[in-house]
Amino acid sequence: MEKWSTRTINKTRLSPNTVEFTFIKPAGLQYKAGQHVLLKLPFLNDKDERGPIRPFTLCSSPDQDSLVITTRMSESGYKKTLYELDSTTELLMLGPRGEFIFYESSSPRILIAGGIGITPFLSMLKNANWDQSGSVALYYSNKSKTDAVYHTFFSSLQQTQSKFSYFPIYTRQEDEQNKRINKPFLQDLLGPITPSFYVCGPPQMVVDVTSILEELDAELAVYSESFFGY
Repeated sequence: MEKWSTRTINKTRLSPNTVEFTFIKPAGLQYKAGQHVLLKLPFLNDKDERGPIRPFTLCSSPDQDSLVITTRMSESGYKKTLYELDSTTELLMLGPRGEFIFYESSSPRILIAGGIGITPFLSMLKNANWDQSGSVALYYSNKSKTDAVYHTFFSSLQQTQSKFSYFPIYTRQEDEQNKRINKPFLQDLLGPITPSFYVCGPPQMVVDVTSILEELDAELAVYSESFFGY
């Protein structure tokens, strides 16, 4: 696995518990939209049983001049240290790796994201070749509107790109009808042209959605990735 040295150059709080980190992009580092890296901190300011390394999806586009990761924050020693690091601290980045990427297809793609599982889709959509792509529909599930990061980006993309559709879903929003990605919901997504599905989010959500899709049609192309904790 390749190793790279980098530094934090910016951090932006996107929601009460979500922060976007921007890093220097090392010369020569190349990756595919949807891939992830391992980020190793040089030290921990607080104890963390999981140690100084975590995987993060690169939610920037591969052609951007910097690297971006976005993560839910927690009280873990790792996350607290990551947030406290200044721009002079060198970090070790390992990778990239992973096969959760857009596969060539002219058929419709349906993306289903839960929470911070939106990050690989952000990179994929920034990097999409719309001239050669079929339609893409994103269903993005969160507890409430305040949890839905990059909502403005997806809404704007829908306005400018006719092949893209965006459907935010809120499971606990008080002022709207609650929705769930369940069997009837997924059944309604199947049409005369068989789509391919990309599913990313918490492990149980990914298991549930992929199991339902397989039950509905065992021949469906379903690509998935689980995000284990924060």
